[in-house]
Amino acid sequence: MFNELVKNFRVRLHTEWDGESVWMGDYKLDSSGEFLELPFSTWGNYGGSTVSRSNFNWWIENKKESRGRLWVEINGGYNSHGILIKLSELSNEDKENIEQLFDYPLFDDEYLSNLEYEILEESIPDWILNEVKSSDSDYFDQFNDEQIISAIWQVWGEGSVYFIFEDAVSCWVRSEELTPAVKQILG
Repeated sequence: MFNELVKNFRVRLHTEWDGESVWMGDYKLDSSGEFLELPFSTWGNYGGSTVSRSNFNWWIENKKESRGRLWVEINGGYNSHGILIKLSELSNEDKENIEQLFDYPLFDDEYLSNLEYEILEESIPDWILNEVKSSDSDYFDQFNDEQIISAIWQVWGEGSVYFIFEDAVSCWVRSEELTPAVKQILG
């Protein structure tokens, strides 16, 4: 079953395996290739998702002892990342872990939750704060940034406004929903 599931992720290298890293242009899809681009784990600034990035993070952390022998990191333009695996080195346990991605595309839900929280930690004091403040500057000028940020976090915690993670590196929220909720908290 494993070989059937991963046949569209098998690749052939154009260069020698050096155990260090591979550039995205150094391989091509080949259903008989001896390497595997780990499914649901390739991401970058303009591609992938938080699911892909959290799977990448899980693999990097949980398989670090086999780096260079079993797998290397794929790098590419625009902060692109992935995992390239040497099929001949895969254990049965690794195959089972990869197979389960085709039923549920996450190695670990906690990695996804942690990643989305990290993205929020970057986004809220940056563009989300600015979006809220610019939506009604006359009102928000009476509050300092920390007060507004605290209210945004409270809105997130209550789940009354949905923060959307559509790609691997950022989130967005509808300001027409967030601003009134923040105002209600600030009074």
